[in-house]
Amino acid sequence: MPGQPEPTTARVRMYQVGFGDCLLLTFEYAHPLADNRKERHILFDFGSTHSPWEGHTMKKVADKIALHTHGKLDVLVATHRHRDHISGFGTQATAKIVAGLKPDLVVRPWTEEPDIPEEALEPPPGQPGFTAAQFQAEIETMEKLAQRVVAWLRGLSAGEETRRAYEGLLALAFDQIKNKAAVDNLALWSKPEKGEYVSFGKGNKRLEQLIPGVGFKVIGPPTLKQHPAIRSYAPDGEEEYWIAASQEVGDTLATMKRSSAPGASIPVAAMPIVARLRDRNATTLLNIVRRMDDYLNNTSVILLIEAGNKRLLFGGDAQVENWGYAKTQPAWQDLAKIDLYKVGHHGSRNASPESLVTMWPETPPGVEHAMVALMSTKLDSGHGHEENDTEVPRKPLVEALKKRAALYSTHELPKPQLWLEFKADLHSAGVFKPVAPT
Repeated sequence: MPGQPEPTTARVRMYQVGFGDCLLLTFEYAHPLADNRKERHILFDFGSTHSPWEGHTMKKVADKIALHTHGKLDVLVATHRHRDHISGFGTQATAKIVAGLKPDLVVRPWTEEPDIPEEALEPPPGQPGFTAAQFQAEIETMEKLAQRVVAWLRGLSAGEETRRAYEGLLALAFDQIKNKAAVDNLALWSKPEKGEYVSFGKGNKRLEQLIPGVGFKVIGPPTLKQHPAIRSYAPDGEEEYWIAASQEVGDTLATMKRSSAPGASIPVAAMPIVARLRDRNATTLLNIVRRMDDYLNNTSVILLIEAGNKRLLFGGDAQVENWGYAKTQPAWQDLAKIDLYKVGHHGSRNASPESLVTMWPETPPGVEHAMVALMSTKLDSGHGHEENDTEVPRKPLVEALKKRAALYSTHELPKPQLWLEFKADLHSAGVFKPVAPT
C-alpha cells in the first residue's frame, strides 16, 4: 500500500489436522515494523473432526503454531462456526495456547455478530424480506434439530447393526451443533474492540492497518440485503421451512425408534421391509442435515489478499450461493488471476464453483503451473460417497484443479509430518514453491 512498508515474502503453512482446516499465512518484511517485529501472522481456522492418524493431537499443532508465530498472532480468522474449522479454539489445552498468542483482531462472518445491526441487513425499506435476526434464529433452530438427530443416533445400542450405516449422518449432524466453548472463546478474544464481523465489501480496513502494505478484499459472505439467495437451502425461500423440517425430523425419528426399540418383535419376513424403511428414513434425515451443512457454509468468510504482485484466495467452506453475489460485482474479475488458492470445503463439489475454476487458464503440458492450490482433507472421513457424486474430495474438481495448479493435500502427508510449507517472493515473477518445513 502507498506510503507503508511492504512485505518482501509470504510464507504459507497448512497444518495436518485430518478432516478440518488450519492454515498460517506469514508476511515477512525487510525491516522491523513499529513493534520491532519483522513478521505479521494470520491464522485461518483451527479445527478437526477426524484425526489423520492414531496419536495425532491438536495440541501438537497448536505448539507448532506458537513456534511459527514466535508467540504472537496478529489476526485470527474463524471462517464459520463448523467444528472442523473452530474446534481447536474450544479445547482447554489448545485454547490456552491460542489465547497466549494474544491475537490483535478476530475476524468472523457478520452472522456471528452478537449485537447484529439488523436494520443494515434487511431488504430496502418498503420491500418485504428476511431479516438478519430471523436468519440467526434459523441457525439456532437448525442446531436444535441436529441435537435431536445426534441424541437419537447416540442412543442406539453399541451392538446395533445399523449404527455403522449411520456413522456418516452422525458425523455431519454433530458438526452442525455449536461448539460452545470455541464460540465463547472467540467472543472473549474479540473483546474489547478486537472483533471484526465482515461481509462483502466491508471489514477490510482494520486488516490493512494491522498488516502493513497488504490489501484485503472481503468477497463473502454477502448480507441478506445484498444477496437473499444465501438462504436458498430453505426451498423457495420459505420463512417457516426449518419449523416444518423440525416436524419432519420428529416424525422420522419416531418411526425409527419404533422399528429399533429394545425388545421390538419383527417377523423375519418383515425384516427386509423394516430395513428399507430405516434406510429411507436415514436418507430423509441425511438430506435435511446436509441442507443445514450447506446453509452454514454459505456464511463462510471469503478473503482475497493482495501483496506485491501476488494474490491469495481463501474461501473457507463457502458454497455456490455465497460466491453468487461476488459474480455480479466488479470484484469477480479480481479472481481471474490467483497465485495461491486454499481449496474450499476440503475439496467438496459445491465449494469451488465451476465458474471460478474455469476462469483460471489450464497450464500447457511441460509448463510450470503459475498457481498453487492447497487442500486440507481426509479421504476416509465418511463425508459423502462416490456412488452419488458427493465424495470428498470430489474427483472431477481435483482433476480440474490439477490442470490449472500445482495441487497439494494434507492427506498425502507422511506420518508424522505436521504441515506443508510454501514461500514466494512478493516482488518477482516466481511462484509459491514448497520448501522444507521450518
